[in-house]
Amino acid sequence: MASLRRMANLHSQAKPSAPPVQPTTNSQQPTTDLDWKERLHSTLMEIGMQFTADGVEHSAVAASANELQFTTPEEFLLSMNADDLNQAVRRIVGRPLKIKIISGQSAAPAAPAKAQKAPENETSARALANPEVQKFQEVFGGQIRTVRNLKE
Repeated sequence: MASLRRMANLHSQAKPSAPPVQPTTNSQQPTTDLDWKERLHSTLMEIGMQFTADGVEHSAVAASANELQFTTPEEFLLSMNADDLNQAVRRIVGRPLKIKIISGQSAAPAAPAKAQKAPENETSARALANPEVQKFQEVFGGQIRTVRNLKE
């Protein structure tokens, strides 16, 4: 009977407990919001979650001690999955964090307006002064290279 108890004790001591999740990337925890964004993006790409990585790339990240907050443009909300993000977070810091995803403006800075050269002729000047053309340039960030006079 005593030998059975001794064997049971040995057996219970021999069972390995589940190992804690170890960070697989750089062991240093990200400190800035930009660092979090870059590390999350690269980790998500490594584990094959390109859509979530693309959503992170277009989001603003705000990190606190136990929470990551993502401000994501509406067109990338579907690609932002809290479980996928936490999988990457566990690889980075070894533990999950609270993930908060909110819809908001694009985090990517707007492209700086390119300086346009002065219109070459009167037709170009008239076209560039047209409010519809200006609105189109504003919305799509386009640049007018040439203007043709269709009356000629």
